[in-house]
Amino acid sequence: PPRLESSAASDVYKRQKLGIVTFQHNAHTARSNNCQTCHHTHAGTGQPRACHSCHTHEGTNDIPKVPDVIHLRCQGCHEANLKAGKPHGPLVKECKLCHVMVLPVPK
Repeated sequence: PPRLESSAASDVYKRQKLGIVTFQHNAHTARSNNCQTCHHTHAGTGQPRACHSCHTHEGTNDIPKVPDVIHLRCQGCHEANLKAGKPHGPLVKECKLCHVMVLPVPK
């Protein structure tokens, strides 16, 4: 996806239809120090690759598109945490908790 900003603290992705999605990386690493939980191809050494380095907005026959992967992986983890009685992130149908419409700043 077109990237607006990236840092160790958060990744921001432009999402045309529903708004900008912000991923709070530090908040997630505070809950799990296992990078492979999200970075499924990470071998455990070095810097893990970002989702969009393999998954694009278009996807391919072999690699699902990034919105599908994020929805499946993120919401799946959030649902599992909910069922386990742990703190969890946004669930299915709570779109606006991740997708935020931002108005242009007036000049």
